[in-house]
Amino acid sequence: MRILFIDNTALIKSDSSFYTYSKNGELMIALQNAGHDVYVFQFVHHSNSISTFDLLQHNFRVFPQKSGKNKIWSYLIAYFNLFIAVLKCDFVYIYYPNTFKFILPICWLFRKRYAAYVRGMIGANNKLSYWIYHHAEFVVQTGRFANEVKCRTLLPRPMINYTSKDIFANRVYPTHIDTLKLLYLGRLDREKGLVELFNAIRMLKNKEKKVKLMIVGEGRDREMLKEEMEKLEIDDKVTFYGAEFDPVKIRWLYTSADVYVIPTYHEGFPRTIYESMIFGTPIITTMVGGIPYVMKDKFNCKSIDVRSADSIVDAIEFIIDHYDNAITWAKNGFSTVREILKRDTHADTLVKEIEMINKVKKMLQKFWNKKLQGGGGCILLLSSSLVGKICTKIRSKIHAWNLGSVGPNLVIYKKFKYRYPSKIHLGDNVFVDENVTFSSEKGEENLLVGNGVSIGHDTFIDYTGGIIIREKAHIAFGTYINTHTHGYDYTSEARGCSLEIGENAFIGAKSVILYNCNRIGKNTVIGVGSIVTKDVPDNAIVAGNPAKIIKYRDDL
Repeated sequence: MRILFIDNTALIKSDSSFYTYSKNGELMIALQNAGHDVYVFQFVHHSNSISTFDLLQHNFRVFPQKSGKNKIWSYLIAYFNLFIAVLKCDFVYIYYPNTFKFILPICWLFRKRYAAYVRGMIGANNKLSYWIYHHAEFVVQTGRFANEVKCRTLLPRPMINYTSKDIFANRVYPTHIDTLKLLYLGRLDREKGLVELFNAIRMLKNKEKKVKLMIVGEGRDREMLKEEMEKLEIDDKVTFYGAEFDPVKIRWLYTSADVYVIPTYHEGFPRTIYESMIFGTPIITTMVGGIPYVMKDKFNCKSIDVRSADSIVDAIEFIIDHYDNAITWAKNGFSTVREILKRDTHADTLVKEIEMINKVKKMLQKFWNKKLQGGGGCILLLSSSLVGKICTKIRSKIHAWNLGSVGPNLVIYKKFKYRYPSKIHLGDNVFVDENVTFSSEKGEENLLVGNGVSIGHDTFIDYTGGIIIREKAHIAFGTYINTHTHGYDYTSEARGCSLEIGENAFIGAKSVILYNCNRIGKNTVIGVGSIVTKDVPDNAIVAGNPAKIIKYRDDL
């Protein structure tokens, strides 16, 4: 299976190769070892990074995207390239939220299977995200928030270098602490709450509290944070160590620290919290994203407020005065993380799920190939086609008897709904697709549909004010047409407004025609998703919200 892998952070280009995070690389290697072809798509940066996994060295195909000065143009080109990549692949695995999230409805439209790994919370709980989760094959989560959405969720072991064998349950804690050693390990980013942490250190220094802070990591805000440190005059309290990847040295950092602090603004779930629990380091953290699903205040951590230096100060002072409480939280963290580490790894979970999807796909292909072999298959196809045509014919006849008048060769597909049928008049060769509704608030005016008109599926037409649709007009799927208003009082009687749609007019998919539009001229084109709020002259091409004239067909 060809799998398209879309991370939510940029790839790094260096020495004619492309790099990503090591844990992403391990995940892709697991897919590759399972016999899948893995393709990687993302923008490329040239800055220093903690990305160390060489994609080309491991024979992964990369679709690098350039980020130019014009961001809109860069994204348009990238989305076009992504669309081509999606068509070439069988399955899409995307880290979410993501710049390229709008490709997922397109995947659904083209029946390309996809899954999402939710690892952050900005934009992860809006209506579009819930729709994406609902239509995904599965959602891998770091907390349990996606359980609230009707989708299949998976909760694998976190992507860290340590296992249950590394749990430092026999850690010996100091009986007396002269200087409290604080640790932050992670990306150097303002949104990790590091400015507030530095201000807290300044406040503690003013109070003559003995604390030291180790900053371990790299990131875009490193220089800004160093300037902030110097401005606050806390360079005697804060030490920058750079990025660290050696698991042994990382273990030493946690075990030599008295407290791990992560005052982040937003998260999926930080891997460093798992690591802190494994090594028995007491934790101070904000309760954002997936963190509250695992961490409980004064049970396995000390919670702090977001963007609050005062809250950090209060938490650190409490631990200075009650370090025995912090030790209890750390020991409770052992039992918390031990259960989490019993889960399957992210790689194993992903491989199993994709194998199951692939297996079901092959079974269905085998079934239908067998069913459609030889004469039996021809008979099955012909019979199903014949039955469908007969049902459509019968359905059209039944509706024709109910409606006010109809012409010959009427075709009406299933789920056709209407009110006041005697007011509905359809001409010759009219085509009405699935799930179309003709409705009226009063039933006083008529809906007159001319010869050769076609109406796409999931269209809603309100003809309260009366509608005339002239010959050979086409209304694409998902269109909403409204010809009445209640003003500002929804309980008042509906006031109808008439509408005429000219011959050969084309109304693009999912357009909205509001009651204050009384005429759409002949030979007009209304762009996809437009909202029409006023009359449209003959031969005009309009689009947008609200729809505006772009040009005239005479000019083409």
